[in-house]
Amino acid sequence: MTIKVSILNTSSETQNCLAALIRSTPGLQLVPAVLNHLSPASSPRGGIAHVIVVEPDQRDAMPYQMLTRIRTFSPSVRILVLDRLFSARSVQLAVTAGAHGVISIHTRHNVLVERILQIGSGEVFLDPVALRLLVEALHQSPALIAAQMNLSHREIDVLDGYSQGHRAKEVADALKLSHFTVQSHVRSIYTKLEARSMAHAVALCHPLGRFSIRWLDEVAVEPMGP
Repeated sequence: MTIKVSILNTSSETQNCLAALIRSTPGLQLVPAVLNHLSPASSPRGGIAHVIVVEPDQRDAMPYQMLTRIRTFSPSVRILVLDRLFSARSVQLAVTAGAHGVISIHTRHNVLVERILQIGSGEVFLDPVALRLLVEALHQSPALIAAQMNLSHREIDVLDGYSQGHRAKEVADALKLSHFTVQSHVRSIYTKLEARSMAHAVALCHPLGRFSIRWLDEVAVEPMGP
């Protein structure tokens, strides 16, 4: 089987080197990708990519939103993230957004090609340094992780209430806040954590597998009503 690969949002130097290596590697085929609101993993020629290599743009307000779009529109596509920051938070966000592999942007290009082959063959790969960062992050307390993500003490309280399965009214009653104030904190949490829902926010902040990634799909998202 030939693994079709697309490269998105990388520097021209990285893209040129990777493209040359992919073209010269048996079993890999480089195909162009079009990222739009309809079909983010589609290609005008060459067919649908099996693997997308992407570097999230950290200048963007929501750099990992692209991964979510790819997974939404093309769930069978596998994603390898080239991480420039290589921090605990960036690795967490990449994995939570659906990356099948995370590796440093500074990894040698021939090693990147090996990882593309792994990802395309159905494996999941985390660079050893990324794995260490992720494990260290998971062993921190929820409050410490939340604080590192610039949440206020009250926002941490709201997040903790949702983590226990409470709804907005129950959180408001427990904290002696108005429903409007709780919703305001929720919106702020969404912005700071780049979260799609409170379930997503909880998964980003709570360690040791207390909430699985699958849990995100099973929890009903509470509408942001008045």
